[in-house]
Amino acid sequence: MANVTYLLGAGASYNALPVVNEIPDAINGVIGELSRRLNGPNLDLKNLYSQTDRKTALKNAIENLKELKKGTENHLSIDTYAKMLFLTKNKSYELAKYTISLFFQLYQQCKINIDTNNTNQSWYRPHKILDNRYDAFLASILVDSYDKFPNNINVLSYNYDDQFERAYSNYLNHANAEDRIFELMNIYRRNEDTTNFDTNGFSFFKVNGTVGHFNNDNTLIDPYNFISNREDAIIDVLLKYDEIVNNINNFKSGISFAWDSPDSTKTMISTIRKAVENTQVLVVIGYSFPYFNKEIDDQIIKSMSKLYKIYIQNPTPNNNKERLYAILPNLKRATYQDSIVEIQDTKQFYLPEEL
Repeated sequence: MANVTYLLGAGASYNALPVVNEIPDAINGVIGELSRRLNGPNLDLKNLYSQTDRKTALKNAIENLKELKKGTENHLSIDTYAKMLFLTKNKSYELAKYTISLFFQLYQQCKINIDTNNTNQSWYRPHKILDNRYDAFLASILVDSYDKFPNNINVLSYNYDDQFERAYSNYLNHANAEDRIFELMNIYRRNEDTTNFDTNGFSFFKVNGTVGHFNNDNTLIDPYNFISNREDAIIDVLLKYDEIVNNINNFKSGISFAWDSPDSTKTMISTIRKAVENTQVLVVIGYSFPYFNKEIDDQIIKSMSKLYKIYIQNPTPNNNKERLYAILPNLKRATYQDSIVEIQDTKQFYLPEEL
């Protein structure tokens, strides 16, 4: 069996979450759902919240989501918008990261509350809450038991969504072991103490951090961001968000980009390189190798000294081959076609025969 590393981008969650060009419409759709609640009849919240708290949380979230939508419309992606705020030392930078988390959580929550027959809304794609390809991937790679991951696979994800964790939580719920999700998946998340991280077996690296927020004792709040069928579940999310943004110094965002902290990035890259140094096969799913990730991609992929095969899973041909060739000049053009293979079937995450 070969040692295989998966590199995931936004396209890996396409069946559940919007990709880059869909995000402004998706944010607008969430704003519409919140506005409906703000302007509609009062909900029976069973005295859990005052109507004043509810309306304040709704108004604040709508205002901040509108600003996020404007930013994503004026930039290539959420990530480029975030980097602009960082580079210009904009005071809204940290707030933007919390609002990005809010958007992804609300998008999934709103999807179960809207009229699913109303599919003419541009923001709404009638896809599931969970991209089932993660579930199929887990069913394929888990060895004999829900808690036995293969030692020859690593996963690197630039996504800050929690689709992979959601998929695995279904296994843990049936095994009554849901509180062990991070331990069993061996997840490396930025903004955490990872000095003793185990790189000898299966590892799941969240390169840009994760949806959610850490409090002062480094505990991740709402780690799975699970959706609920309760009508007031959205209010739960909004009130927690309101608490965080009003006490922003008592929390830190789970989302943490490479440019946030050079020391943290250096530590993360060093840990990833150690974990993937024996990689022989790289599988790239839904990732376009954007330029602002180039330095990290270069360091990680060049550390794979035993790499001999790369699979790029994408529904349409793109220029990823050329970008990879620039990173790995040792891949001779004479063997170009044999070294880098494009896979256009995206029904499931690609499982190379080398596994």
